Amino acid sequence: VTPRACINSAVREECPGAGARPTSNLCAICFECLDTPGATRQVLSCGHELHCECVVQLRRRMSAGACPLCRSGCQELESVRELAERAGREQECGSCERAADLWDDVLRLDPANARAAVSLGLLCEAGRGVPQDLRRAFELFGVAHKAGHAPAATRLGLMLAHGLGAKRDLRRASQLFWEAHRAGDAKATANLGVLYEEGAGVAQNLCRAADL
Repeated sequence: VTPRACINSAVREECPGAGARPTSNLCAICFECLDTPGATRQVLSCGHELHCECVVQLRRRMSAGACPLCRSGCQELESVRELAERAGREQECGSCERAADLWDDVLRLDPANARAAVSLGLLCEAGRGVPQDLRRAFELFGVAHKAGHAPAATRLGLMLAHGLGAKRDLRRASQLFWEAHRAGDAKATANLGVLYEEGAGVAQNLCRAADL
């Protein structure tokens, strides 16, 4: 089976179109003409051309890294998963500036990527590798929260509780802590206990605070 025949059908469905077989003037991913109205081209390091949107879908859905026509290694086809793994390694090694650039790359390809949003949000919050930007950190944690990331809900709750990156809102903070607590996040549980102990954003309840 040729690499062309193995191209994921799910990738084709989200590309500009689908045809029969690639030729020199067809995108090797969706098999549509490279000159499809409204579509832009990307020239790979090997010289072959693909639709830009097809490249994005390919990188989101599978480990690529090689041209689908000639199988030459192409850094510009590195998958989102591989890119995120590289960003994580850079951050673990303390190369925060490089990690921030890579997380940005992940989010350009996959704007709803929770891991990238949280990781870059933490860097923006602390000012590590990037200038401190609490507003952007809040927005990034919001992206991860929408994707169902419980620790992101905790980070949002903390920022709202202290008025960092957004207007202080203890009631909303307590709601986010409850959400993350139900998902098993220990930090959220501890912070929720503090709110009940102090009666901040919730009715004071020392018994509940002790239980939490």
